[in-house]
Amino acid sequence: MMKKAISLISYIIFASSCFAENHALIIGIGHYPFQPLEGPKNDANAIEEVLNTKWGFDSENITTLIDQQATRENILASLDSIYDKTNQGDNVFIYYSGHGTSVHDTSIQAPLPNTSGALIPYDVHGLKTKAELMKKLIKGRDDLKPRFTKLDQGGRHLFVTIDACYSGNTIRAVNKPNELPTRFIPLGQMVEDKSPDLEFKENPLQNSNDDNEEYPYNNIFYLSAASEHEKAQDIPLRFLHKIPTIDNKPHGAFTNTLLEYLYQPEIADLNKDKKVSYFELTKTLTKRMEEREFSHTPSALPTKKDDIYQLTEQSVFFIDEILSNNNTKTSAHSKNKNEETIPSKKLKKLGFK
Repeated sequence: MMKKAISLISYIIFASSCFAENHALIIGIGHYPFQPLEGPKNDANAIEEVLNTKWGFDSENITTLIDQQATRENILASLDSIYDKTNQGDNVFIYYSGHGTSVHDTSIQAPLPNTSGALIPYDVHGLKTKAELMKKLIKGRDDLKPRFTKLDQGGRHLFVTIDACYSGNTIRAVNKPNELPTRFIPLGQMVEDKSPDLEFKENPLQNSNDDNEEYPYNNIFYLSAASEHEKAQDIPLRFLHKIPTIDNKPHGAFTNTLLEYLYQPEIADLNKDKKVSYFELTKTLTKRMEEREFSHTPSALPTKKDDIYQLTEQSVFFIDEILSNNNTKTSAHSKNKNEETIPSKKLKKLGFK
């Protein structure tokens, strides 16, 4: 009975994908009061470009928030608007590049659950107290999960990608000159008032049983830059001579690897069936980051063993025809319609044929 139900779900997904629209929310924040990042702005612009030129996302269906546009209010409002702009069966890509935090940040003892990290929006400048800072964070459990659940239950297909850190036990405040900067910032640095705050001395959620919770979504594939206890790295300008990126601009290490795939999806077609599944994508990105010796590993949910709805076997963006479509449309954002968005020579230098 379970197999029949899963087969029916797969058929419905396939049928609805034929008429689905593609929508995206892209967020890139690098201009922070402490530990600014060079990569996020370029990450966001490059992701928008490849979605528009390679994957058939119309410009009017892409919302991009960069730095001062990416306030807590604007991010949450944009997430809320996705539901109204989309229909059952539509594909939604949500991408975030910037700083992240979690309960493992010992500089502040923030009341976050073990499995619920938080994104740090642009408007964290000039905060005086820890309580003010906590109100600004975009928390996974309180802010993202309700919105994702609404989209999930409304039959939207989500691909959520986060290029940020969610751990902090071993993070130092400042990276050494010969180390790649990370996408984690100790929250304690971001407030003026350094005095103890009783509100943050105890965190009843830290010892909760969140680790035992089942994956709560049926239509959402989630891919993060790093596992729970790893640091996501940024490739700044000063490192490009040693660690080249796809367009010779600073990027997140994970996002740069993702861009390599998005421009040449055939490299992730491991079983040569002319389409790429989320499982193949994750495996390809993991291998590529290991080859380039980055210090973190992409982490995907649901895991293959817990994937009762076979999400990991679905095609990326639920698009099957991308590998056979060699006609890349011209981007509305390209300054020169005749120039190549990503030169093939650059991909060859990065190790691709």
